[in-house]
Amino acid sequence: MWGDNRSQEFLEGHTNRVSCLCLSKDGQYLATGQVNYMGFTADIIIWDVEARKLIHRMSLHKVKVEALSFSCDANYLASVGGQDDGKLVVWNVRTGKAVCGSPVPVDYAQTVKFFNTTEDKLVTAGGMKIVIWEFDVAMRLLRPTEANFGKLRRTMLSLVIDGNDEFVYAGTLSGDIMQVSLGPKVFRHNGPKVKIEMGILHCAVTPTGDLLAGGGDGTVSLVKAESLKCVCSTKLEGSVTSIVAAFNSLKSGSFDFYAGTTVCNLYFVRCE
Repeated sequence: MWGDNRSQEFLEGHTNRVSCLCLSKDGQYLATGQVNYMGFTADIIIWDVEARKLIHRMSLHKVKVEALSFSCDANYLASVGGQDDGKLVVWNVRTGKAVCGSPVPVDYAQTVKFFNTTEDKLVTAGGMKIVIWEFDVAMRLLRPTEANFGKLRRTMLSLVIDGNDEFVYAGTLSGDIMQVSLGPKVFRHNGPKVKIEMGILHCAVTPTGDLLAGGGDGTVSLVKAESLKCVCSTKLEGSVTSIVAAFNSLKSGSFDFYAGTTVCNLYFVRCE
């Protein structure tokens, strides 16, 4: 029940372990993906959050659904398959039908994100590449453009796009963040200088426009978006797999966020 912090409800529909999930910005839809046995397709389910019911079940990816992302208006859902699949697919949320798909230009993508202000562009990251995609609804096409990193090489693990769709920030296995301009699609700079051990598994944008970086060593760092300098950090138990900022009103410069880790702990943290 809403408002009862002791109640629990379960959505039943998957036949194997849930591998990823994504909530639409308006909170109306929840998308979940799963893993499956070798040679079988892995389901994606779209749920009505308020009614707690299954709306669509979609199956195209083989073995595993790696990541999901809703468009800004929740009209479309993007999904990427795991290393046995290697495809990017865009789905119509209203009908549950695939609009278009394309192989990603790496073995497979680790993550996918739609832009925040338009639903015809999205970004994938995986391996040593970040790819910006243009989604043509009328032609049912996805047009990829790889970001230019010059001679710099990093393995991408996570990404987040700023609120104005000017930059994408990618967390790497090396423990730094790569800033890429989404206009010219070129690398700008990276940081912080002191790397986060065991890689940056998750990035999030704070209410102030800066970044939160969750590390494999349990570190959560507040990083300035412009300079990519670490302002402060804290250590949690387990690798940080997810961070969600709470957009509540606190005194200037302060905010709260939630962080989940691999040891099944959920932390509520205040940054002042």
